[in-house]
This record gives sequence, C-alpha cells and structure tokens, in this order.
Amino acid sequence: MELSTRLRQATQDLHGVAERSGMMPSLLRGQLSRRDYTLLLRNLQLIYAALERGLAHAPAPAGVDFTPLYRAAALAKDLAFLSPEPGFEPCEATQRYVARLEQLAASDPRLLIAHAYVRYLGDLHGGQLLRRCVARVLQVEDGQGLDFYDFGPAERVAQLIHGFRVTLNGLALEASEAEAMAQEARLGFALHIDIFEQLSPALNL
Repeated sequence: MELSTRLRQATQDLHGVAERSGMMPSLLRGQLSRRDYTLLLRNLQLIYAALERGLAHAPAPAGVDFTPLYRAAALAKDLAFLSPEPGFEPCEATQRYVARLEQLAASDPRLLIAHAYVRYLGDLHGGQLLRRCVARVLQVEDGQGLDFYDFGPAERVAQLIHGFRVTLNGLALEASEAEAMAQEARLGFALHIDIFEQLSPALNL
C-alpha cells in the first residue's frame, strides 16, 4: 500500500473527529471570534516553528524538500497584523505537541514526516475553504491576515499536493517503519483534537 494511502486510512476517523472538536465547528461556520482565532494561530505558530526546525535540521531522504510548504513565516505575518503584542501562554496540548516534535527531531527525525503530512496536506486541501471562513471571522476582503492559507494559485496548490504525495510514496520504508509513521500521524491528529478542545471559546471566557 502506498504510504499516502496508508496515512489517509489510518487517520480518516480522527480527521472527522477533529473537524467537530472544540472551536472548529465555530471556525468552519465563520463564527469564531477574532480573539479566539488569533489564539489558535499563536498556538499553531509554535507547532509549525518546532516542526520546521526539526525538518530543516533532520537528514532528509533524497529528493525531499518541504520548504515550499513551511508556514511559520506566514503565521508570523498574520499575527503581526492581527495581534502584534508579544507573549501568551500556549495551551497544555500545544506544549505536549511541541515537546513531541522536539523529541522526534532529536531521536527519530524521519517520523516528523508524519506530522508534515497531518499539517501541510491538510493545509493544502482545506486551505481555501478555511480561508473563506476566516475572512468572515476577520471581516477582511484584501487578504490581510490570511497569508497562512496562501500557497499560490490553484494550479500551484495542485502541484504541491501531487508533489507531496509523490514524496511520501517514494520513501523506502520497512513495514514496521510505515506502521510507526501511521501511528505518529494518528498521534498528531489526537494532539490537534486536544488543542481544539482546550482552545474552545466556552473554556476561555
């Protein structure tokens, strides 16, 4: 089985749960407050920064380059527009997620690819839908605060999705390594669910 298919099948149930968890239904309806959306971005920025530090310093399989997908800089630009004041307390699930990414970067960096799958492929597939939802949240029409979702025109997005899948399917993995990758992707989704729950507006009044 191709790795991209294995990861999709391994996480399919959790993907649906994540979309229904915590703050996500409000975000998908375009009804999340600007404050709560900004808090989500601040937590995500820590995750992307840890992931991208790890990917940048990990020995990469031949032909693998995730840098066109990196989002930390785009998040920093959005946050500079939305809330330039520095300093906040990340939720406990975000702290656990960052710790896990840093652990993998130090001990088993190949498994960071599973987290790249969870984040980047989700961003590429759902980015345009979420961009429209967030535009309603932010009440902007000129694209300010929406760089996180900008991967270029539709043709470029399709190329990135295809290239990502080719990269995954080209990795030479033993069966045990592929299973570890699938379980790591499930952990990534589970941590996201915890983040969405912990950042739920009902818990942050």
